Amino acid sequence: VCDVLTRREAKARETTTRAHDAWVKRLGPAAAGWELLEPGESLSYPAWRASSADLAVLPRPEPGDHDAIALAESMILTSGAPCLLAPPSAHAGVFNHVLVAWNASRQSKRALDDSLALLKHAPTVEILALGDLPGWSEDRPGQGLIDHLGRHGVQASFRQARKDGSTSAAILERCQ
Repeated sequence: VCDVLTRREAKARETTTRAHDAWVKRLGPAAAGWELLEPGESLSYPAWRASSADLAVLPRPEPGDHDAIALAESMILTSGAPCLLAPPSAHAGVFNHVLVAWNASRQSKRALDDSLALLKHAPTVEILALGDLPGWSEDRPGQGLIDHLGRHGVQASFRQARKDGSTSAAILERCQ
């Protein structure tokens, strides 16, 4: 078991180092702070560190990886920083498809507005609303959001889906 965990940590550090190096090469060394979550670290500590960041970039958790899902949820819900969940194939500065999870809350609106700079560079932006959103027009769901983003130069689509079970699982499933 220890060998498996050691190999997993080494692989994570190697992947993180490559991502860091690509980020620095593209944006310069002063463009970002970079920290790696240490094994066994409390979930509240990375969220606290991210509270002073412009953006928190996390690996997209694989379905069933409960520790990674818990970390992503903690960062999204408690850090106050915009969070980007990057797929394993992501490259520094390249965002071909951005998914914005939307629940019509104040926090959703703030996250959407905080992400405008990134959204402007994405060829595809999808707003995903899970479940019923009270007061929304059935014939034009999400049109106000699409119009809002359009005024900021972001072309987006809106998708409303049923929520069966975990919100995190539904979002991750859409990101596959």
